[in-house]
Amino acid sequence: MTTTTINQAAAAPSVLDAARIYAALGLSVIPLHGKRPALERWAQYQQQRASASDIDDWHRRGLLHNVGIVCGEVSGGLTVLDLDGAAGYPAFAATFPGLADTFTVATGGGVGRHVYFYTNTLPPSIKAMSTPIGNLELCASGRQVVAPPSIHPTSGQPYRVAQARDILRVPD
Repeated sequence: MTTTTINQAAAAPSVLDAARIYAALGLSVIPLHGKRPALERWAQYQQQRASASDIDDWHRRGLLHNVGIVCGEVSGGLTVLDLDGAAGYPAFAATFPGLADTFTVATGGGVGRHVYFYTNTLPPSIKAMSTPIGNLELCASGRQVVAPPSIHPTSGQPYRVAQARDILRVPD
């Protein structure tokens, strides 16, 4: 039996295909323009996942330029550590090597990383901007992240898999 993984979703040939696969994996997806939600209101997708017909409708209406994954309970306790800056990910991986062994995305901006976890207890979403190692964000409930194969709005580069691993489950 073949199991579809987040790595296969990230390698999908189109944003539409990726959105469908992410959703089939139990992740809540939303359409994005650049890095921002393309929907006026996306709060409902923080509580319930989009249906296949929602995703197809977004595509038909021209809203699905990029795909976002909604963090939090709706996506099985998904929490993403967003590390921007050249020193962020190396410092994280050196300090927490066991936690670094998870699905990780290289952002299209060039130096950032999104480090994915499933957590049993969701942390608060927090931001620590302009730290010595860059900008750090912990994205949980109420947040979303840009997912591969989306294109970064400034650089024009794709978000891509940096570490093709399963998403690590951590207690908290």
